Amino acid sequence: MASPAGTSITQRKRVALADCDGLIDRLSRQLDELVDRGRETGLDVYEVEEILPLGQRVGMLRERRRRLEDELHAVEAEWTA
Repeated sequence: MASPAGTSITQRKRVALADCDGLIDRLSRQLDELVDRGRETGLDVYEVEEILPLGQRVGMLRERRRRLEDELHAVEAEWTA
């Protein structure tokens, strides 16, 4: 049976995962829109400069999500054992 501390920790990890998912979705949509617009009409220099940082941010968030999932699984295993 999970303890209150374990439940609190897993809940915080789940909230962090949901937040991370939301950011990944939002930034991925922005990146897709920017790339699609570039294909359709071209981009100005400032928009071109936005592509790399957006892509990097999405990559960092995906890595953070993987770490959070690993942490959540570890906490769940520890507190349910």
